Amino acid sequence: MRRQEKECTDQDQLKAFLQDSSVMHIAINTVETPYILPVNHIYYEDALYFHSANVGRKLDLIRANPLLGFSVTEMIGIRQSAERPCGTGTAFRSVTGTAKAVFIENEKNQILNQLITRFTKHPETSFPDDILNAVAVIRLEIISISFKVDTRI
Repeated sequence: MRRQEKECTDQDQLKAFLQDSSVMHIAINTVETPYILPVNHIYYEDALYFHSANVGRKLDLIRANPLLGFSVTEMIGIRQSAERPCGTGTAFRSVTGTAKAVFIENEKNQILNQLITRFTKHPETSFPDDILNAVAVIRLEIISISFKVDTRI
């Protein structure tokens, strides 16, 4: 990491940031260009999870190459310099990393419940088979991760 003063190695802060954040961008490999899209996610038992319809470009690309990049960011504010415009900066938290996407089946109901209770007020439920069959749940097994923090405003 070039700006090592911004690196945060505190694992508790990293986990809290991933647990509290809502949107993660994933970068999937294609033959032509990277394909980047936002997904809602949860951080659970040292992995990231998201769900998707069971068909579509995103899943076709992941099945072809399960290695991908991910990013989670939070903009805290803008730091302005009165002396010079190039002294302006952004206060932020950001996580970037690489992972291997794994389609899960055995824990699908459990992870869907984690997602539902994280983002809605619905209580846990047992999903019917037609729903479970129409949805893919993907676990990102983290290969590398970097956590940068700059909270100066």
